[in-house]
Amino acid sequence: MTKSKSTSTFSYSFSLGGDSPVEQEQELFALDQLSEVEQPDGAILARNPRTGREMVLPLEVLNAMSYCSDFRSMDEHVAMLMEGNEPDAGKADAIRSVVKSVHAGGLTVSAKDICEQLTPDKAASPIEENPVVVVITWERPQALERLLGSIVANCDLEGVERCFVVDDSRSRENRSRNQQVTQAAARQTSISIHYHGSDESRELMDELIRRLPQYEEEIRFLVDRERWKDQWTAGIARNYSHLLSLGKPVIVIDDDALCEVYEAPFREQGIEFSRRQREATFYANDDEWRAEPAAEKRDPIARHMQCLGLTVPQALRIIGMDKLEQAALRHTQPTFARRLNKHSRVLITECGSMGDPGTGGIQWLATMSADSRDRLMQNEGRLQQAQDQRHCWLGRTHPVFEPNANISQLTGFDNRGFLPPYFPIIRGQDRLFGVTTSFIFPDSVTLDYPWAVPHLPIPARTWSEQQNDFSVSSKFPGWLTSQVVSRKDLCTAEATESRLEFLARSFTELAESPDQVLLGLYVDDWNERRDKLLEDLQQNIRESAAQSKEWQDYLQNAFRQVQSSSLGEPRISELRGQVGELNGSALVNFWREAWLNFGRSLLAWPDIRQAARHIVEEKFGA
Repeated sequence: MTKSKSTSTFSYSFSLGGDSPVEQEQELFALDQLSEVEQPDGAILARNPRTGREMVLPLEVLNAMSYCSDFRSMDEHVAMLMEGNEPDAGKADAIRSVVKSVHAGGLTVSAKDICEQLTPDKAASPIEENPVVVVITWERPQALERLLGSIVANCDLEGVERCFVVDDSRSRENRSRNQQVTQAAARQTSISIHYHGSDESRELMDELIRRLPQYEEEIRFLVDRERWKDQWTAGIARNYSHLLSLGKPVIVIDDDALCEVYEAPFREQGIEFSRRQREATFYANDDEWRAEPAAEKRDPIARHMQCLGLTVPQALRIIGMDKLEQAALRHTQPTFARRLNKHSRVLITECGSMGDPGTGGIQWLATMSADSRDRLMQNEGRLQQAQDQRHCWLGRTHPVFEPNANISQLTGFDNRGFLPPYFPIIRGQDRLFGVTTSFIFPDSVTLDYPWAVPHLPIPARTWSEQQNDFSVSSKFPGWLTSQVVSRKDLCTAEATESRLEFLARSFTELAESPDQVLLGLYVDDWNERRDKLLEDLQQNIRESAAQSKEWQDYLQNAFRQVQSSSLGEPRISELRGQVGELNGSALVNFWREAWLNFGRSLLAWPDIRQAARHIVEEKFGA
């Protein structure tokens, strides 16, 4: 459907009622997700499935209204639709009449209504359950020792149920050293700190298989390191972190983080619901960011527990909100906002990074916010430093509620109920877990706190040439594994079990799709990523007209690299990926089997969780 900002007029008679005209003009609203049925005369019957309201609109009006996809006031919507037109009071009044009719006709999402749903709860308090703490380590005894020392020094461990060190190391020497480091830390505190290495993982897996022999293949798919010995298995380690903490909130910490807290160097008032990217500021070296004042409350475990597991209204009260203002929804996508309600729960909590940002590349520099760009360009030579080194703060300037989790170096999970499994292998499993959780619990949120913990990999990393390259990766399957979850809106079921079954079928359908269908999905996904990156770069180029030549050259170079990226007309035999030496049909077949097994494992996961809970409670106590 071709979009055009039409100013054609039409009239409907609606009683606006309720709020005063001034309140109606100040209200923020956005076009809701609509179903459309073409009428014999070419008009469109637009229906809002959420409210049941419907209107017959001319096609050009519906096209124009599609641009009203962000939360704006009436004046802002009118000004946006008038962009590119000569000033004309009559035309603006006509547009205002159209927008007002569509809004009054129930085809929009109202920020005012959502704020009323999310009124802060006066009786809010943190959940009472003590968390389980899980440290995930991999071939880094020195980092593990440093982290455990910071936990003992800075955290109130009397408020922790128990602690596990899940070791994903392949080296026998490193596993032995990690076990010794764990035992040494346990002697410094009165709480239990347990080492969970390859032997302990095998013991738990074998017992699960003994109790659930019908799910042996699914269990091995999710937690058997021997099956995936040639792959990156961070997903397996995270599956163990959840199996060891069932029925409890759990705080999962990467071994190259520190349990120290730094408040955001730039604070803003209020809170926000959005999926906007984090803010950043850049330092010349570690000494410079270490000069930032550390927070008075240095215990990140306790700070995660402030809102983890609460409903959004309860969390708002804990944060200090007496009333939720509409401005908090200004950057929210309607598809996220329309699902928010008084029962929406904070299932995951995240925090920022100080030091190494922990990102897979540095391409985000070119698409970061205007404020972050301004901070980067304040110091001469800082852009080159940012490309060469990893010394920055990446985080939030105020609390942000998000639809999906990205997973930080120190993350909280509400594991008291149900959480899905991680995909066992390949980098990017964190992102997949976030969207999978959002699929199963569509009204849940992730809370990103405005404070950070140090992230200091050992050895320190620098950006590689590849990580500075803006060319869009053509590795198969791209984001197809996560794209399956984009079908969330097609699943209308509310029950967790039903949504889990729908998701499992989606992976099965992907696995059983013909080669040409898979190839088409892959190409569409690649083109979508490329087009979105080009759009973001163009926007930043326009906004950076007054910036330095160095910055403008950087953006233009990024744009040229993305623009020159091309898939051509790929064939199955030409596909390349990141799974060992597999290419072509062998690569596609690998992913077919993986998707099929992940779908089956999703269905088995509730029974696996239940059995694991009994095993862990028998061994460590309830």
